[in-house]
Amino acid sequence: CRRSYRHLPLLEAQSQPDGCHCRVRNDGVFGDGNHESTQMVLEALYQQKPKGKKVLDIGTGTGIQSIFAKKWGAEEVYAVDVDMMAIKTARKNFVKNDVEVTSRLNIYNEMLDFKADIIVANLPTHNVVEFVPMAKDTLSENGVIIFSWAKDFGIHEVNMDGYEIVKHLEGIEWDSYVIKEKK
Repeated sequence: CRRSYRHLPLLEAQSQPDGCHCRVRNDGVFGDGNHESTQMVLEALYQQKPKGKKVLDIGTGTGIQSIFAKKWGAEEVYAVDVDMMAIKTARKNFVKNDVEVTSRLNIYNEMLDFKADIIVANLPTHNVVEFVPMAKDTLSENGVIIFSWAKDFGIHEVNMDGYEIVKHLEGIEWDSYVIKEKK
């Protein structure tokens, strides 16, 4: 799938990367595909080639990252959010897009018996700061974490002890980072 996104009005987004098709309703939750942070995270996810991998979507919102992970060939996708409305919306979008994704109400990766090859976290900046240090518990060996970051804040605010930056994609107001554990 290629990396171009086309958006429809009425809080609905449609993306057609190389035959992949995704349509989501946001029903008042984040992630219809129009925000730069979502586009940056999707670009990074695409570049990490999720085919055959296990993906954990932290703060799934509408489920758009999970949907594309599955459409790009992820073996298994697990989506979590702290907002029950987001989980309900994501589940509707999973059905609408004919993808099988496990989802549940959860805070970050707490109490998950799941090791992800790719963790996607398109979260508010303060939540990224909280999440990154605990992500190691759910990351498989050689796994990566993808997150968006507002340019208004310095990346030094994220505790990167034990991690290294693998990829940095620059946007206008948001960037995305791909990090992995140092060996």
